[in-house]
Amino acid sequence: MKLKKIISTALVFAMLLTAVTMNFTAFGASYSGDCGDGVEWSLDTADGVLVVSGDGAMTDYSDEDTLPWESYKSSIKKVTVESGVASVGDRAFAGCEALASVTLADSVKTVGGFAFSDCVALEEIAFGNGVTTIENNAFEGCKVLKSVTLPEALASIGEYAFAECYKLGSVAIPDGVKEIGDYAFSYCGSLKSVDFGKAIETIGTGAFTNTALESVEIPSSVKSIGNYAFSEIFTLTEVTFNFGLISLGDGAFQFTSITEAAIPASVTAIGEKAVGYDMSGGKANGFVITCYKGTQAYAYAEANGFECELLTADLGDANFDGEINSQDALVVLQAATGRIKLSAEQKTFADVNKNEVVNSADALRILQFATDKIKEF
Repeated sequence: MKLKKIISTALVFAMLLTAVTMNFTAFGASYSGDCGDGVEWSLDTADGVLVVSGDGAMTDYSDEDTLPWESYKSSIKKVTVESGVASVGDRAFAGCEALASVTLADSVKTVGGFAFSDCVALEEIAFGNGVTTIENNAFEGCKVLKSVTLPEALASIGEYAFAECYKLGSVAIPDGVKEIGDYAFSYCGSLKSVDFGKAIETIGTGAFTNTALESVEIPSSVKSIGNYAFSEIFTLTEVTFNFGLISLGDGAFQFTSITEAAIPASVTAIGEKAVGYDMSGGKANGFVITCYKGTQAYAYAEANGFECELLTADLGDANFDGEINSQDALVVLQAATGRIKLSAEQKTFADVNKNEVVNSADALRILQFATDKIKEF
């Protein structure tokens, strides 16, 4: 009798233990800890949601550091950074291979370097309105990320920030961004369109190399296009430059399918094989450069043996942008005070009073013409 009672008790204990184990498995476990001064994290492994909360910046982690959630990385499916947290730390969620969704509160200003790199299941990023900086390699290798809406407050996109996001189809650069870092969108093999903001001045080396862009319009704010910025894009058939561009780097549009380019007179530096070289690396057959005589574009066309379609400037159009306005007067005034040099061709159109001297008097007459104070030179 006693033996039966012992066996019965043991069976009940075993059943209870099994029930507890099953309950633990079904509902998961919760873990938590610190990840910054005044910043905490909590993870529920049942739903895979990791929440970062508190007030302040997250810790920046290096290659040598062990992440607080390292042992549970495979359980993280969603990251939510709540209001009060100022940043996502360097390498904070790098290599979280199950992470599919990220939501950042408006308080987040910075997404750190490599913060979400190699999150190969990441499909969705909801940026808060406060993000101003996306640092180097922040989302590199997020292979299934299909779309991203960058916040209007964004001012800086770091090197390799979205490199190798193979599924990313389009991107709109906010008006506050002045520089796109080197290789920022390189090897985004599905990227077919990009809309540039109004403030961009620099497009970095290799920024869009090996994408699927079909046409590109460079806004007038852009001063510099880096080496190989749009190289190896076999789908690229059209590029539009605007007056204001100063330099085109080596191979900037090499290995593309572009057959013609109108290069503005503002361009004073053109690198080797910057444009006009096709998918084979050789000169594109019948490539045509449209430009003004005496400009750097004209010299590039001659040096590379390209056909040149010449534009004709009107008297007073000192900067060869096709218009006579206050910008021409400014160019003439800068030349008259020695701040810039005009080409011989430009001097011809800047000397509106035809006395063979370009000076402030010419600048004044151009400004008068532009404001309808006089009708002709």
